[in-house]
This record gives sequence, C-alpha cells and structure tokens, in this order.
Amino acid sequence: MAVNFIIQQPFVKKESALKIVVDAMGGDHAPQAVVAGVVDAVKELDVKIVLVGMDQAVKAELAKYE
Repeated sequence: MAVNFIIQQPFVKKESALKIVVDAMGGDHAPQAVVAGVVDAVKELDVKIVLVGMDQAVKAELAKYE
C-alpha cells in the first residue's frame, strides 16, 4: 500500500516552503537512501517533502530518525 508522509522542520513556514514530492521506493537502495536524503534536505533547506511509497517500509526508515 502506498502512502504519503509529509516531512518538514517544525519551524518551517508552510506557506513559504517549497513542496517537493519524492518517490521513496525509487532507486537501488530505497527507501533507506531516499529517506536519508530527505532528512538531510529538510534539515538544510526551507522545504516540505512529501514521501510516497510503501507504508511499512517508509515508516520503518523514518523511525530511525525520530
């Protein structure tokens, strides 16, 4: 089952942040590499990222960064 996850820093102004949609299951090392890249991007940039992918796999990766 595919699901959307919205990842953003708490201090990001939602109306000013660039919204990017990312296929969390794309690539040879997905979702690990994709989620790691998304977490780095959110820390460094004023962006809101929507991850789309398999629910359990993406949630498991995101849990590593909580």
